Amino acid sequence: MSLVDVRNVTKEYASGEETIRPLDGVSLSIDEGDYVSLMGASGSGKSTLL
Repeated sequence: MSLVDVRNVTKEYASGEETIRPLDGVSLSIDEGDYVSLMGASGSGKSTLL
């Protein structure tokens, strides 16, 4: 059983006339005792996922 279970998360927002979608269908399972690191470019959705 997962301690954290995220399924099919999508986040989008408007920036002027453009739609930004940093997360699109993200799924993640974290078991107790797991160590997890989120890596990606600036604006890729790391903080949004947390």
